[in-house]
Amino acid sequence: SKELGTIIDPNGASVVYGGRQLGKTALLQRAESRCSNPASKSYAVYCNIIDCSNEEELVQKITEDISRKTNLVLSKTTRISGLCKQIDQLFRTHRVQSLLLLLDEADSFLSAIADNRYRQLQPLIDLKRETTNRFKFVLAGLHNVCRAKNATSENGVFGQLGTPLCVKPLSPT
Repeated sequence: SKELGTIIDPNGASVVYGGRQLGKTALLQRAESRCSNPASKSYAVYCNIIDCSNEEELVQKITEDISRKTNLVLSKTTRISGLCKQIDQLFRTHRVQSLLLLLDEADSFLSAIADNRYRQLQPLIDLKRETTNRFKFVLAGLHNVCRAKNATSENGVFGQLGTPLCVKPLSPT
């Protein structure tokens, strides 16, 4: 419940990492079910991005999942910045009050953008800030997520995401 709380908290962890079969996916899916309330214009969208190895594939997957799970219509775009502009417009027109975007299996994508010091994530961070945390995204995965969360040198983007959440095995008790 503590881990779920920090994922749901607008000011909580935006990076979740840990070993295989420790419950990261279950936590994200539970957060989706707990935070989705279309009647109050609050949405949570879980996206498994395991097959996304570049920005265009990521944006396509997110756009498809948001459209399918929320009935919010987003135009086709190939850039994270374009996606964020559309989401920002949904906030500005009061069609969305909050949006929690849960990106699971982020290792391949993070590996693909590592050489660029993860700059492709900046529009998501900017949107989080501009909406005063009514938009939040969470990146979850294994070793590349863990490695990326350590990439805070030179004012890197991961330094702007707060304290990461490490999912560990439950204690025997």
